[in-house]
Amino acid sequence: MIPRQVVNEWKEEIEHVVKMLFAANPAGKELP
Repeated sequence: MIPRQVVNEWKEEIEHVVKMLFAANPAGKELP
């Protein structure tokens, strides 16, 4: 079992990375 707190931290990190990717690539054509 993965602690829910760890999962929440991962989600925040992933969301931050995704936002950075969209900021670098506003068109988002490379992303699904």
